[in-house]
Amino acid sequence: MEIISDFRGGSSLEAAVLAWLDAGQHRSVPCASKNRPLLILAEQHGWLRKDRGLSTLGHAALRGYQVAQGEVSRQRRATERLRLEKKRYQQLFEHAPACLVELDLSRLQSQLDKLPIRDSTELKAFLLKHPKWRAQAAKKLRVRDANVAACTLFGVDHKSSLQGPLTNWCGGADEAVVLVLKLLLGHQGVLEHEVVCRSQQGRRLEVLISVISSPTMNLQLSFVDITERKKHERQLAHRAHHDELTGLPNRALLWDRLDTGLARAQRNKRQLALLFIDLDGFKLINDNLGHHVGDELLKAVAKRLKRCARRSDTVARYGGDEFAYIMEAVRSKDDAIGVARKIIQVMKPPYCVDGFDVSVTPSIGIAMFDVGHSAITPQVLIRHADSAMYNAKGSGNCFRFFAAVAS
Repeated sequence: MEIISDFRGGSSLEAAVLAWLDAGQHRSVPCASKNRPLLILAEQHGWLRKDRGLSTLGHAALRGYQVAQGEVSRQRRATERLRLEKKRYQQLFEHAPACLVELDLSRLQSQLDKLPIRDSTELKAFLLKHPKWRAQAAKKLRVRDANVAACTLFGVDHKSSLQGPLTNWCGGADEAVVLVLKLLLGHQGVLEHEVVCRSQQGRRLEVLISVISSPTMNLQLSFVDITERKKHERQLAHRAHHDELTGLPNRALLWDRLDTGLARAQRNKRQLALLFIDLDGFKLINDNLGHHVGDELLKAVAKRLKRCARRSDTVARYGGDEFAYIMEAVRSKDDAIGVARKIIQVMKPPYCVDGFDVSVTPSIGIAMFDVGHSAITPQVLIRHADSAMYNAKGSGNCFRFFAAVAS
């Protein structure tokens, strides 16, 4: 089917059609018409538009052809508007500051059509029942196009490196396919998820992916680089739960770890030990040599205490020159005694701080949680360990157990 455009010169109908045939290519040519209609040429057994009746032309070269007259200018204008809109949208897509990829959903849609799923709720139930299906579906999700910003983010020179299966370069393809499926099933609201990807150079990228539905193009995924934001969030979270000077867990995190440890000990019917450590002679050093020397000494002590800890243990700064040590999965008091002796031993050598050789010794109080005392709380255990520590401080450079661990 070809459209012969409206009148622009003195051509007759037959002359216009002959000119179209002689051109040897599909294009629009002008023809004469009083009412300036558009004319459509079609093969006899092909497509015909029956707006104003059919005219059979008598010229020998036109046998086998018919001409249908019809006002199709509105349709052509709409078609042209759509073409221009798609072109404009493609330009916006290519040069958008956001990282965008256009998806080919044909393979995924055919797989979805085979499933008895009608909405997001049924999808969630299906994925719980068939956990491997999500990974299989993710392989069906393919990238048709990618814009300049996406190429820059993922460190590729050309979009062809991102085209093909999304799983080739996006570690969060499993999550992306769930977002796409929800949108296809009519989900309302924001569809986004945080995932981890790798650039072509191997750089770890934390990105927020969102599904975008476009009226003129296929579904798109938007990638927002949140690597620095997540790093900053982790730094803030670390500062909130760790001592700024020594880097050890602070009092807030100690309480949380102790609460969790006690619950785990009760559940597993195991013992737990809490050691409270105070530094003998620290105040004298801090007062005489200055707070800077005192701070550096605390950092050095923290490093030595961490060398005594197992992976399951927690060493924390409780405040001032006091430290706390949580031991989980304790078999008997002997385990706590072994750690206390180790702490005393590692703290024996003097510390060289800011040109000064200084020494401190630990006084250690130990409180035990036993299976038979399930009602004991973190507050009670800390109070017991603190009491035992002050008892040890009377002798200095030693450890003492709390006499009665009953709550």
